[in-house]
Amino acid sequence: MTPSIDFVRAGPELAIRRVIEACALPECRLLVAPGEPRLDGMALGETIPRTLAYHAHSGAFTGHRDAEWDVGVAFAPIVTVT
Repeated sequence: MTPSIDFVRAGPELAIRRVIEACALPECRLLVAPGEPRLDGMALGETIPRTLAYHAHSGAFTGHRDAEWDVGVAFAPIVTVT
């Protein structure tokens, strides 16, 4: 099984899906935030389980904490802007 993927906003979805598939992640619900402005100048990316999203410092997943997902993945704009 592959993880289900929900994108927060538009981004290089095909490229991100290819990477996720290549990693052979287990079945889970991924929340992907490409071009996350809260990471701009701070980090290239962030990954967090939803259970820890309330404690995250960047706030990339603050508005999505109550949604149904298992793991959140955020990418800084520098990584996802083409």
